[in-house]
Amino acid sequence: MKFISFDSSVCQNFEKTLHKEWLEINCFGSYASSTLCGANTRRQHGLFVPALSPPLKHRVLLHNLDERLMLADNAYSLSTHVYANTVFPEGYQYLEEFFMFPYPTWIFRIEDIVLAKSVIFLHEEQTVFIRYQIVSGDADWVRLELKPLTAFRPYPVHEVGSYLVYSKMDISHGTIAMGSSVDEAKLFLYHNAAIIDQTGTWYKKIHYPEDRQCGLEFEENLYAPCRLVYTFVRGGTVFLCASLNKKTSFDPAMLIAREEERRMQLLNQIPATDDCFRLLAYSAESLVMHNQSAIHEPGARKGKSAAHVLIPEQMVLTNYPNPEMKIRDLLIGFHGLFLTRGQLNPARQVLSYLASLVDDGLLPKRITDEFEPVEFNAVDLPLWFIHVCYEYFRYFNDRETVSKIIFPVLESIVKEFVKGTRFNIQMTRDGLISCRDEDSELTWMDFKLGDFVITPRPGMAVEIQALWYNALCEMAVMAEVFESADSQKKYVVLAKQAKKVFNQAFWFDIPKGNKHVQAGGYLLDTIFEKKKSNVLRPNQILALGLPFPILDENIANWKSVVDVVKQHLLTPVGLRTLAPFEEGYQRKHNGSEFQRAYSCFQGTVRPWLLVPYVIAAIRVEGNTKAIKEELASYFKPFCEQVMTRGLGFISESFDGEPPHEARGALAAASSLGACLELQEILKNHSCNPNRAYDLSLIQLKS
Repeated sequence: MKFISFDSSVCQNFEKTLHKEWLEINCFGSYASSTLCGANTRRQHGLFVPALSPPLKHRVLLHNLDERLMLADNAYSLSTHVYANTVFPEGYQYLEEFFMFPYPTWIFRIEDIVLAKSVIFLHEEQTVFIRYQIVSGDADWVRLELKPLTAFRPYPVHEVGSYLVYSKMDISHGTIAMGSSVDEAKLFLYHNAAIIDQTGTWYKKIHYPEDRQCGLEFEENLYAPCRLVYTFVRGGTVFLCASLNKKTSFDPAMLIAREEERRMQLLNQIPATDDCFRLLAYSAESLVMHNQSAIHEPGARKGKSAAHVLIPEQMVLTNYPNPEMKIRDLLIGFHGLFLTRGQLNPARQVLSYLASLVDDGLLPKRITDEFEPVEFNAVDLPLWFIHVCYEYFRYFNDRETVSKIIFPVLESIVKEFVKGTRFNIQMTRDGLISCRDEDSELTWMDFKLGDFVITPRPGMAVEIQALWYNALCEMAVMAEVFESADSQKKYVVLAKQAKKVFNQAFWFDIPKGNKHVQAGGYLLDTIFEKKKSNVLRPNQILALGLPFPILDENIANWKSVVDVVKQHLLTPVGLRTLAPFEEGYQRKHNGSEFQRAYSCFQGTVRPWLLVPYVIAAIRVEGNTKAIKEELASYFKPFCEQVMTRGLGFISESFDGEPPHEARGALAAASSLGACLELQEILKNHSCNPNRAYDLSLIQLKS
């Protein structure tokens, strides 16, 4: 599958290649990433960025290479580096072609020589190969010179100058070993070079354009400890291998062939529906980490010390090139990443791990490099967790896991919400969920920068009520299946109460003469004490876009909500987080740290919101082929987006206004999972042949 490929018209255009970024990830969460032209434009870019404590604690060890091809007495640079006022060298001008599958490969043409360069990160080893092959040409003698540019720094750490602190560098036949004197990071370079020149070279003030645009430190000094000189036997292969592992002997050709076979097998397991679905399903696999040193211990975390933490066997790193375990992004993308792809065992392990983290009915927002769950101040995460557990049970009918391990934890979540838990999260007398801690970021849109609250949403938020009602209904269904009549009755009573009060409290009739919105009404965003916020945001779409909609089955109201969202929030790449006519709306999500933080939920588009929107639209318009084909048009830009920024992946967010430039993480689990789920809803694409998306649950009976 050569789905992502570019010819010389793109490859030799510096501006185009500088903004196309490739990404290789192995099962430990280690990665290699750079741009199509080879210039690193972010601090996180690197040819070897291993997770020292998989899948976290990343270090940029091998930053890049300085490459020169020698043909007789002529020297040609293959590399591209960016400095403050210049680009030097400009190796991209020799680039004829680039393609991503089965691994990133560049085709250079210099005189009559055609050279292929490939980067192959082994899936089950902390090892990356950079391979060079003469494809064609009549040169009698070709040399390749490589200088490995090293950094030896944690990926978030960046200072003008260098973080690099070496211990002794050891050189033996075919091996260069080096390490840092400040931590445990060690780098082994394996090669088949003919000559090693141990003269070191500093590369001063390498420039990172993407970081500069974001108002971050954007220059770094890098050190090349040696120069490797290779000679080619015609048609032969040379390589540089970077690894965390000390090897006495290995066969590069065998390891690369085995990795290529693994990738082909993975692709062949995906139904041959269309190229876009196959590519996204293939890319999704690389976001799922496999930890071979997992610690298994069922039960809650209460009483656990920092030294006695649970390490998941399977987990998702939710955002590259800032690999993190963000639980909200994982839960939002869960359906597409696991259910659409038919991944029973990984889904079970992830949910079981998350169940072990629940504390006082809450889940952490993220997992640190030390595998510590932190920041339990999130009211929506436990409710999303109930939802994905219900979806998992509905897809796989795994009664053993759900009834014995997961369902008791879900019951504890509801119990804690009813009686009240941390951060003043509690069910009110009316049956809705209130969050009265104004100093904590409790909903997905709450955002603070220092002490400055950008999007304050205390009280009762519309999407929390939708998730709460949906969770109660899903709990009632599971309680009935598990023959817990008392529990089922309790959940039904709570759900009915919440739905009744919600519809009385949250409906907003649009005043006559409103110059922005002509529909009959929509849902309030928040209610705090006597203050009702009718700011137009997309959160209300969850009241229609979950399996059990909290909004009363009134066709006029349902249509009004969908129409308002469509008119003011819908874009080709997702829903805006704020309507353009609202005060504070931001057209773009870029600039300094403060500017990006301020615009994050003030108009920035989020792709994952298309899933509840599409479900709501089907409910209103009908589950017909024509409607689904019309809605499928919203998916087309994503098939183009996989070619424009993070190659093969979907970005985290987009600007609110055309051309809707991609922003945020290059590879976002929430966005990628949503795109796969949309394919399942609208086109019945799935890797699980025994389970189609159950649209019978989302029909509106008028």
